[in-house]
Amino acid sequence: MLIAVLGLLTLTPGSAFAENSVASSNPADGSTISTSPEQIEIVFTEELGEVNTIALDCNTELHNIGRPKRTDDNLGLTAEVIDPLPKGTCVVRWGVSDSDGQPNGVGNLTFNVQNDTVVVETTTTEAGSVETTVPGEVSASSTSSSDEVAQLSSVETGQGPLWLGRLLSVLGVAVLFGSLLVIAAAWPEGVEYLLAVRFIRATWIVAMIGTLLYVAAAAAAVTGQSLGGGFNPSTWLDLLDAGVPGIAALARLVLVALSAWVAFRSDRVIDPATQMAALGIPALAVATIGFSRTDTDFVILGVAIGVIHALAMAVWIGGTVLLARVVLAGPGEEDLVHAVRGYSRLSTMAIIVTVVTGVVQMMLLDGGNLFGSSHGRLVVIKAIVVAVMVFVAMSANQFVNQRLSRANEMTVPMADRLRRAFGVQAAAGFIVLAMSAWMLSLTPRTSTSTRASPIRSSNRSK
Repeated sequence: MLIAVLGLLTLTPGSAFAENSVASSNPADGSTISTSPEQIEIVFTEELGEVNTIALDCNTELHNIGRPKRTDDNLGLTAEVIDPLPKGTCVVRWGVSDSDGQPNGVGNLTFNVQNDTVVVETTTTEAGSVETTVPGEVSASSTSSSDEVAQLSSVETGQGPLWLGRLLSVLGVAVLFGSLLVIAAAWPEGVEYLLAVRFIRATWIVAMIGTLLYVAAAAAAVTGQSLGGGFNPSTWLDLLDAGVPGIAALARLVLVALSAWVAFRSDRVIDPATQMAALGIPALAVATIGFSRTDTDFVILGVAIGVIHALAMAVWIGGTVLLARVVLAGPGEEDLVHAVRGYSRLSTMAIIVTVVTGVVQMMLLDGGNLFGSSHGRLVVIKAIVVAVMVFVAMSANQFVNQRLSRANEMTVPMADRLRRAFGVQAAAGFIVLAMSAWMLSLTPRTSTSTRASPIRSSNRSK
């Protein structure tokens, strides 16, 4: 009897409310449409409350849609499709409430998208023209994107780290090569001096650190990245696309690293079996300095003159620093006298070659109009400092020829006097190298970049 009474109560009509259901939808349930719809529309059989949800997934991946909105008659929901839907099967899952705010049904709709949606982007260029871009295609304006690698000789960013790295790199490789050449030609006993051995190793460390900083700053400058990003070795390969100066910077890093072979075994520079390689590797590192500027007329001539100028400069400045810091650090025997005499003979030719090639470079870069550009005015200041170096060097060489021609040992007064003279040359040489590194960031009057077209300039500004 109890079961019969409960059954009658359960089957009594009007004792329960039916859940809401879908009257129609767009896209329709089970339909196939050609491309992604702009919005989802669902019409229900009963009025909706305020709490309603719609979720959409295609190919089992959830897609973002806008917040569902009720229609004016409270019988429908619409939700905007934010991202175009891909080709495949899509499922719309809905849940609605009644006018009292109570849950009033859930369900889902299924439809198929036949084709992927092609998005056409419209952009306005600086000239005011309109460009359209289709995915998979590259517009003309995209060539000036952040992925473009600039020419190292014409970069305009990151000049501070680039200048410092270039200065330390040039100073290190120049002193390393000049010192090894003086030891090989005039002071073979130097490899037995602990002070000389430590000096050569310290010079290599400066060259390596400076070249690493130079390469990192150059990679960051040509790609538009930060200096920290330039220390990532993967970005160094971008220098291969940064013109001849970029390739030269990368080659210098390799050559300086290889120079450790002689820097930490300086006796190899006096061994006939290894002398050519011991001098050749640092010499090639110095030669890369001559490839630092290729944006002028007569590029081949300019590079050749630059290489000769760099090698002569390295012999002059490198030997000067070696004498001031090592050879003349104190009194000594006859080998110190021979070292000073030998360097005096080498430096005379090196000074002449450095000055002559420097004048030729000045004519090639500035065309004789030294006051027509910042580069030319800096050349004038550099020439004054070089003139002081030449005067001190010639005076020192004359003193050496007169006072050391018959000396058998290096006395304390003689060492002090010569150390001051060569110390002045070394200090002036450092100033000259600093200005040379600065000049590479300036545009000479004959540079091809000054005659660049407006299109190129606007692309660089972008």
